[in-house]
Amino acid sequence: MAQLRQLNKSKWFWCSIVIFAGSIGLLQFFVESELVDSHQRQLEKIAKLNITIFNQIYVEELEPAYHETQQIFYQGRQADLQVTILDEQSNVIVHSPVHWSEINQLQQQNRFPEIQRLTTEEKVYLDRTDPNTNQINYYFSKKFQSPDNKDYIIRIAVPKKTFSTVLNNFRMQIAVFIIVFTSFYWLSHNLERRNILKLASQHNLDLKRKIAQTANNYIELQNASSCLAVANSADEAVNISQQLLKNIFDGTYSAIELADNIGKGDSIHCWAIRTGHSYSATSPQSYCQHAIGPLKKYNCNNHLCYPLLAEGKTFGVLTIMFGQDKNQMVKQEHEIQFEFIAQNLALNLARIELKDKLNKKANTDPLTHLWNRRYFFTHLNYWRQNRENVDKSAAILMVDVDYFKEVNDTLGHDAGDEALKIIAQALNKNTRDKDVVARIGGEEFAIFCENIEVEQATLMFSRISKFLEENPLRDQRTITISMGVAFYPNIPIEGDELIRQADKALYVAKERGRDQICFAPSTKAVRDVQATSTRKT
Repeated sequence: MAQLRQLNKSKWFWCSIVIFAGSIGLLQFFVESELVDSHQRQLEKIAKLNITIFNQIYVEELEPAYHETQQIFYQGRQADLQVTILDEQSNVIVHSPVHWSEINQLQQQNRFPEIQRLTTEEKVYLDRTDPNTNQINYYFSKKFQSPDNKDYIIRIAVPKKTFSTVLNNFRMQIAVFIIVFTSFYWLSHNLERRNILKLASQHNLDLKRKIAQTANNYIELQNASSCLAVANSADEAVNISQQLLKNIFDGTYSAIELADNIGKGDSIHCWAIRTGHSYSATSPQSYCQHAIGPLKKYNCNNHLCYPLLAEGKTFGVLTIMFGQDKNQMVKQEHEIQFEFIAQNLALNLARIELKDKLNKKANTDPLTHLWNRRYFFTHLNYWRQNRENVDKSAAILMVDVDYFKEVNDTLGHDAGDEALKIIAQALNKNTRDKDVVARIGGEEFAIFCENIEVEQATLMFSRISKFLEENPLRDQRTITISMGVAFYPNIPIEGDELIRQADKALYVAKERGRDQICFAPSTKAVRDVQATSTRKT
């Protein structure tokens, strides 16, 4: 009878093991399917980012001569990421791993399945062997249209071994979990059942808490990644990252220092920046120089440094600080998440820098390096719509170069360009930092000033005229200017009324002999001021 009971126990044990293993297998199948889908979505996001960069910099007429687009993608290449862009005829326009001089040597791309299948599918995700490197890669490809409605194909390739490592680690964790659970279950039939079940229950509870905490952390990381993707400035991106670190990693402290804020000596003593990968320090002898102050401030004795590297440039360093009791916890659970935050922050800092450069290029006059017409009117509209400026005073100063056509006709256009540069220097040196100085067309300039009076405008005109007198052209010809000024709230700022009145005042200055300033009358306070003032005043 005892043997029969033991046999029944064994049957139930092995049946339970089979059912449990089957459940774990189904769970593993669904999780791995989700990981594959997540990997495809990640590659699609990378493709969208590169499409945005391509649309911003690609100019078809210039490419055969300068290959600027290929050079930019080549300079920003990554070892584990290939970006390829093809035109409608499957000609390679961009292939990030190679120099532009080697792009014509690439074999035909339309023979590969990820390109062929785009004729019937919207986007393709597959893996195959790269004939050049003999390694298996994952490929994601899709069609897109440029702003001028031309069709292109983008293909993103990443090594399969990277993703396979994640899957293998997950499978190993599942295997370990099965072994541990089976061991506990087996011991429960041979040792004190209650104690073993109690331990297993506690272990399971801890594991659930750990999984739930990890899942919550990754959700927070994903949300932060979305927030970083829309950050408009480096300071905003840094604040988002620090708030994320504060919310997720309790008991640790963080400091993010950007490259512009790190002194030369400090940056040399940061091993993370020097080596290009994370660095851990657990004793005062190994501390990075820049971390000594924050460690004392937060009373910590360990720190991790992560370099903010993207597009081949160092943007700064992320420093994580913690006490001795947090050392093991940080090493086991959070280092990958810290690395993710550092990489995400670095990529977004690179994006913000590129956006700022493009904005500055789009809003700056290339000859004088002053703001251009577009920026001037954008700033004026923004100032006008800001309710805080309703009770403030302001003025627009329209400036025109006297006899500029004569300079061009007699000395040539090079001399005309030199004259415009001298005018730009005069305006920059003799206006306030908060004034907006712009070249709005040809030899015409405009200045927007807040809180300025008639006397201040007259003094500004005199200083500008004196600078021009002290800096003549190469034939010792002195440049002179005429200036028209209109004041708000004496004249409404709605529409273009303030600019029109400043223009009228400028025309009056021209009619009265040039080389003078004239004010647009509107209220008694302005009418009583003498209308013109020569530069020698």
